[in-house]
Amino acid sequence: MGFFTKIKQNLNHGGVKLQLQAPASAHMQDASLDVTVTLTATEAQQTINRIDINLYRQQINNNMNTQSQPMNTMRDSISSAVDNNARVLLPNQPQTLSFQLGLNIGKATAAFDPNNPIQKVANVMGKLETMAETMDNKTYKYWVEATANIQGIAIGASASQPIQLLKPGQIGTGFNIQPKL
Repeated sequence: MGFFTKIKQNLNHGGVKLQLQAPASAHMQDASLDVTVTLTATEAQQTINRIDINLYRQQINNNMNTQSQPMNTMRDSISSAVDNNARVLLPNQPQTLSFQLGLNIGKATAAFDPNNPIQKVANVMGKLETMAETMDNKTYKYWVEATANIQGIAIGASASQPIQLLKPGQIGTGFNIQPKL
């Protein structure tokens, strides 16, 4: 493999296309958020070592005198999922994977035995989490991001999608209206 071929491959994310599908909106009180990732090798066989899915948030400044801007460049990962199973992608043969990102610990663990002491603690934490989210008057920008670590490639394939996370009692449009940045 020539030097320029290797550079081209690195800039092209190793010839892997990553598509991310997530709902436009979800409620913070939902147990989880369903996310689908489709990976396709575009030119040659590729090995995917790891897939990371993250739900991020960043606080937005809603000062009336300025446009809505992120207050800082810090982002918080509020939920994540990882698939460490290595997989081989054959050219033009997509592989689709499903992930669930936890949103509310109390509801996410509701399937467990309600008499289990851990479940009781999770229920209390879920109720406290809901209460804290209701009282939080800050505005956040949310997005889901997927990254695939490709063997031998420095920059993995990635994709992101904005999502509207609704606070308890909030009604959404199903559309995610993003402020101009």
